[in-house]
Amino acid sequence: MVALLMMLVLGVAYPLATWAAGRAIAPWQSSGSLLFVNGTLVGSELVAQNVSAAALFHPMPGTSSGQDPYVPIGYALEQVPRISYATGIPQAELRQLVYSVAAEDSRGISAVLGPGYPLVNVVQLNYELMRLYPGIYGG
Repeated sequence: MVALLMMLVLGVAYPLATWAAGRAIAPWQSSGSLLFVNGTLVGSELVAQNVSAAALFHPMPGTSSGQDPYVPIGYALEQVPRISYATGIPQAELRQLVYSVAAEDSRGISAVLGPGYPLVNVVQLNYELMRLYPGIYGG
């Protein structure tokens, strides 16, 4: 009887209470930090997907799913000429976007990795590209 009670409490009640608290306190995070462009789900800010399109920033090569969305800023900057060629967006604008997104993320990254760690979120970069250039990215 105790085992059944513990199973109900720890296997059902506690996970439901935790989920409900997360939804109430931080709904934008409990849903996986989903990113939408024009009402269409384009990804999660927390998990990078393999991207092969020449017009988008790519995460570091690795596993097929569940990739870290953060890459060294130098790796993102190396991709600027390819993206510029594929889209016609001037390289200077793309570089500025990389630095802008990196600056927005710097407070959170510094809290985890220490100040000055040069990383940028490629999912956020691609989101900003789609948001800023809807004519190019089908928005």
